[in-house]
Amino acid sequence: MLVESPMIRYRQMLSAQTKNEIDSLAASAGQDDQYNAVLFQYALKAFSNGECGGAVYALNALKTLIPGVAEVHYSLGLIHHSLGNCAEAVASFQSALAIRPTYVDAWLNLGKVQIQAGKLKEAIDSFIRVVQLDPGREETRMHIHIHSENGEAKFWLEPEIELAKNYRLSRLELKQIENIL
Repeated sequence: MLVESPMIRYRQMLSAQTKNEIDSLAASAGQDDQYNAVLFQYALKAFSNGECGGAVYALNALKTLIPGVAEVHYSLGLIHHSLGNCAEAVASFQSALAIRPTYVDAWLNLGKVQIQAGKLKEAIDSFIRVVQLDPGREETRMHIHIHSENGEAKFWLEPEIELAKNYRLSRLELKQIENIL
């Protein structure tokens, strides 16, 4: 019996042009963990190449074949968010969190999509969960970015106003910004 290597299968997936070809390759993926990994890598590669339709199709196939893998649902959420499909992104992130409730990046991206969808209370709850799970995570700390033609700066607003990073702004410009804040 001839056994194909995952690399051969990956190359076949990258050259697949139709949904039927992807379906055929995906059908064998569910039978073997190596093929599942190859199909997942195919989806990520397709997304990075701007082929969102192929990536969503492959991830949906994986979601059916191996429904208990949070990364599959999370990746679908990222793609749907990039496409502006907030409802699908929220559903995908929530599916990832149902599988792994401590998935910090899923909570963070869920919060971002909820803000975009105008669901501020839900977004705050998601960000609170991020802080609870990973207290040192920078993105959750309230901050502001100041941009000018001379450079930019990032200031923490909590627990007190404090310069976090400076990119080419003078001391005088920084002082003026602090006075405004």
